[in-house]
Amino acid sequence: EHSTPDPMFTSVNLKRDLNENRIKEPGVLKLAAALQTNCDSSLTALNLSRNPIGDFGAQHLGVALKTNSTLTSLNLDRN
Repeated sequence: EHSTPDPMFTSVNLKRDLNENRIKEPGVLKLAAALQTNCDSSLTALNLSRNPIGDFGAQHLGVALKTNSTLTSLNLDRN
């Protein structure tokens, strides 16, 4: 089954600097899913500093990065 990508995380709308955007676990799970499928193949750096993503969200990002081939810099400072 093919699902429609969430418009918040498509290549047109995905911001590179999401510092202090109050992204919590539900939001980071969607972001991790987008990163895992390389939905934005031009994204090379992502700043998620100062967001309460939690341990569970960080684990999902880690899983996503195992298959993401374009992201080379991820800032998780103060999470």
